[in-house]
Amino acid sequence: MRELGKEIIFYEGLPEFFETVRKIVEENEKFKKHHITLEHYIVSTGLTEMIRGSKIAPYVKDIWGCEFIEKPIGSNLRNGHKTEKETEEAVKTEIKQIAYAIDNTSKTRALFEINKGVNVHKGMDVNAKLAQSARRIPFEHMIYVADGPSDVPAFSIIKQYGGKAFAVYPKGKADHLNQVDKLREDNRIDMYGEDDYREGTLTYLWITEQVKKIAEKIYRTKEEAFMSILDKVPEHFI
Repeated sequence: MRELGKEIIFYEGLPEFFETVRKIVEENEKFKKHHITLEHYIVSTGLTEMIRGSKIAPYVKDIWGCEFIEKPIGSNLRNGHKTEKETEEAVKTEIKQIAYAIDNTSKTRALFEINKGVNVHKGMDVNAKLAQSARRIPFEHMIYVADGPSDVPAFSIIKQYGGKAFAVYPKGKADHLNQVDKLREDNRIDMYGEDDYREGTLTYLWITEQVKKIAEKIYRTKEEAFMSILDKVPEHFI
């Protein structure tokens, strides 16, 4: 997703791809056994409200972005009677200050909040110590997809903790291709492809296959844990 003037432009295949990849996991009978699900998140240096108002918002669980504090403009009317125009003016708001800002480094904070489940367990401090086994979404179960230099710190965190990092670039843009290829050479990402999420493209295939691999890994781990419990159950004789 990128901004062009006041219009938000979506990459080819989005937002339908979000639903497609979710169904790959959640409609698989084997994965249903252990209630394995897939969640989508957006971590952006753009404006949260613009993303919330877009057609992609219904497909994501949560959004991290820049936010403002707004305060209603006070009315100068001396009586309680308002015309339609005056009512419209009264509900207008103006930006007072910045409430939350996302930049290169604070994107990593958002990842740790997702990792620990801060957005789900309200009141949890992202800096609180939490055992890896107790974290809601382990980093190794994450796939981070992005297209800009502002994502380099997030790519590094994802790679450091065993997750998958994928960079996208605009079709036909050799300079952008060279930029993401340099990230691959520096081992900051695992793979890259064009910003086309339609079925059959490299980007579609790589992400969907990684999703399947992660789901399979979670399934095997849960199966092994279940079997280990069965092995410890004492036998009874009559």
